[in-house]
Amino acid sequence: MRTLLCMLVLGASLGLSTQAAAIPPGDAEAGESKAEPCMACHAPGLDNPAFPRISGQHAGYLYYSLRAYASGDRQDPVMSGQVSGLSDRDMADLATYFSTLDGELSTVSR
Repeated sequence: MRTLLCMLVLGASLGLSTQAAAIPPGDAEAGESKAEPCMACHAPGLDNPAFPRISGQHAGYLYYSLRAYASGDRQDPVMSGQVSGLSDRDMADLATYFSTLDGELSTVSR
């Protein structure tokens, strides 16, 4: 009986954690039409070390990064201003769009 109770509690907690990790479904085509302001700093192939390369990143990472800037959990005056007017749907669309682009891995030379 105790084992069954532990399994139920564990199953319920796993179900909640996977729900929290899910992002709203995004539309890459809609994201492309919303991405013009982002391209000044994050266009694929842009070679400026001051701006992160986000093409090809996981959509969940991009979505939660945008949410963190919007909430103030992540601090950057430019990004905070850029995301201030975005809805959750906008963020999901942008995240999905950028995740579909070819990414390029690189390292910082020292």
